[in-house]
Amino acid sequence: MNYTKGEWVMDGLEIVVGYVPDQDHIASIDECNENYEGNARLIASAPDMYEALKNLIASFRDTPLFATDVVTDALAAIRKAEGK
Repeated sequence: MNYTKGEWVMDGLEIVVGYVPDQDHIASIDECNENYEGNARLIASAPDMYEALKNLIASFRDTPLFATDVVTDALAAIRKAEGK
């Protein structure tokens, strides 16, 4: 899956890659929503969570745990992130 690589961070109401000038802009957060700070943190952490979930699922691939509902849910979340 292609997405902007690098560490996504909050910069005020913007989600950007890295801490350096001329950062890649990922998203703007609507401050009118009372949950904007939580939304921004969730968006900024999305690439890390996506990669961690893929790695976790890969570690269960050849075990009996791979057939559990929690793994099924995790695979569904990965497919959703990948637009499938």
